[in-house]
Amino acid sequence: MRYYGKIANDKTALLRVVKRLQKDGRPLRVCYERDRAGYAIHRWLTDVAGVTCEVVAPSLIPRRSGDRVKTNRRDCLSLAKLLRAEELTAVWVPDPAHEAYGAI
Repeated sequence: MRYYGKIANDKTALLRVVKRLQKDGRPLRVCYERDRAGYAIHRWLTDVAGVTCEVVAPSLIPRRSGDRVKTNRRDCLSLAKLLRAEELTAVWVPDPAHEAYGAI
């Protein structure tokens, strides 16, 4: 695992990183914590970039007791380790119609 830093919330920046990580031809598998932004990133990664993407609810992420320091860097490295170990539980990703219905 390697920490690449922050990625801009922009599709071109995300595509650039995806292409860089897929340059050796291996399939890419990613995950992210569900938040208020919704599921647009998941849909874009799976439909456009062809990446296997899982969305994880923060409450379903296993944490060690006493691990209270929360930083983006530590969180992403922890998510990568848990994804590789298959210890994450993905949530259902609604289609745009279901997501819009829930926002009402």
